[in-house]
Amino acid sequence: MEADVSGIGTVTGTRVRAAGTREFRRALSGVAPAQTFWEVESCLLAKVTATRLAFLLIALILLAGCTQGNVEAMERENWRRHCFGRLSIELPRSADVTEVYRIEGDLFERLPDSAGQLERRIEGRTKELEEQQHATGRSMLIDRVVYPAGGQTLMSWEWPDEEDMLWADAFFMTDDPWRAYRYSGGVSASLEKRADALLRGIAGGLQGLEPEDVPGAPGFCVDGGWIAGTGFRSEMMDVSVRLPEYPGMVLSLLSSTQAEVDKETLLDRGMLSEAILVAQGATRLRKGKRSPGGVSGGEYSMASTESGQRIYTFAWEAPGKAVSVTEPYLLAEMQVFGQPVVDDDNPYEPPFEDDEEALELWDAIIDSIRLLPGA
Repeated sequence: MEADVSGIGTVTGTRVRAAGTREFRRALSGVAPAQTFWEVESCLLAKVTATRLAFLLIALILLAGCTQGNVEAMERENWRRHCFGRLSIELPRSADVTEVYRIEGDLFERLPDSAGQLERRIEGRTKELEEQQHATGRSMLIDRVVYPAGGQTLMSWEWPDEEDMLWADAFFMTDDPWRAYRYSGGVSASLEKRADALLRGIAGGLQGLEPEDVPGAPGFCVDGGWIAGTGFRSEMMDVSVRLPEYPGMVLSLLSSTQAEVDKETLLDRGMLSEAILVAQGATRLRKGKRSPGGVSGGEYSMASTESGQRIYTFAWEAPGKAVSVTEPYLLAEMQVFGQPVVDDDNPYEPPFEDDEEALELWDAIIDSIRLLPGA
């Protein structure tokens, strides 16, 4: 059961269901990119007869012994620790990171602005709203709230001919180090006071972070800063990482708060899908419980060879706890879908020498996961 997560004024506390291991099924048999490994499970199984399914399960049992044993640990000497959402993780310094954060379903984004540029941005938006007329006869701007801790919100009507929905343009900043952020979204007029409390809480808790800093207290990291506190709200973090030394490899990290914990885990959802994939030539490298840094979870690692290229999908999931910001749902995926063009001008460059090297990198990353203090 999932609630609506749209709108600053809508307090939901539920997570958007993570799709699971993205596109692995497409890499093996051409399923459309919009579908994911777990999403195609139901349509695939519908085409398999009971006899065929029994055969696949037998094949799975026979092939289960092909999983990897102990893998040599990779050194993390030239790595640094990052803080994303409510977790921290170590990555190579070469990492190219893209971060997306949402609070109550709305985007919380870092701006490239200097102090002067941010001031001009706010004044420009204020003028724009003041010059637009609402059906009430007044301007679209309803209120301009300045917070003692820094930042301000422009509260306006969302539509020029309606009064049931408002729109909040919130701007926040930190000093030492300087950071600027924007947070905008629709607000139900009946929940304006609740939205105001949320925005004041963000303004009062927001602090800047140096690149290698990790908070020593509970909070939510947001691209160069963090919002201190443990009050429950809908939070989502989606991070994508690429490493130039491993071409074609993409690491994805997702976390979200949830109103209730899904009874099905990654290990549960993957069992029948794995049977189909193994029958098509895929190999299970890992499957089982795994709890890095005491974070209870499980992992599933699959590999396949297509057109001479090794394809990987590794996944680790921690179910987290219900109504908790300090122990959210977590999902980590490491994927290699193959090099799209291979010819004389673009020779094949495998990201890993073999499965063991892929597992070494995966282990080094996953073993570094830690929840922020307060869990």
